Amino acid sequence: MKYSRKQYQDFLSTEIETQVRGYEQIVNTKAMVLKDRGDVFVGMFIKINEQGFAIFKVRQSDKMPRKNSFWTAVYYIDPMSKFRQWGDYSWLELREKYQKDFSDAYCCWLSKSEDKEFCLVGFKNITVEFAQLLTPNSIVAFGPNDPPLQYLKNLLTYTELASTDLILDAELNTHMWNPSPIEANVCQNYFVRFYYLNSKGQN
Repeated sequence: MKYSRKQYQDFLSTEIETQVRGYEQIVNTKAMVLKDRGDVFVGMFIKINEQGFAIFKVRQSDKMPRKNSFWTAVYYIDPMSKFRQWGDYSWLELREKYQKDFSDAYCCWLSKSEDKEFCLVGFKNITVEFAQLLTPNSIVAFGPNDPPLQYLKNLLTYTELASTDLILDAELNTHMWNPSPIEANVCQNYFVRFYYLNSKGQN
């Protein structure tokens, strides 16, 4: 069995188109609609603890992020740091017009807060540059995780430019394996030892 370069390229092109189409449907939706359905939420920055987790306070009335979920953290310039100012802007429009910086964010844990109206959420994978913007009580919006479009585009470019490649140009032969059935009353150790000695003899 052999996959051609064209098949790899078609697969990557389809994947890019699919991710772009799905992502565009989300980010072109009004940001407030996304917030209402839990695809966007806001958090107040508390601190970065000794383990390097960025800790945010999130209102319990918002839909909580799931543990082990991926997000894009966005730092908006005023007045759009306050979600009540978002109006009819889509998530994409907000990011294009008011985003100061953004970062990947991975939700690691959730815990109770001293204030019963809030929950504490710990994130990692925040970039150093993004963390340097954060001061106590900074408001950060968390939205849909950006798809790895640049990574996929780089792979596609590589398949188009690389002259030879052991993986892309590999031919995979199918080998049939027909093991001998083991009877229930036969000592399995015999077969293990038999195949082990045979394999040693072939080397």
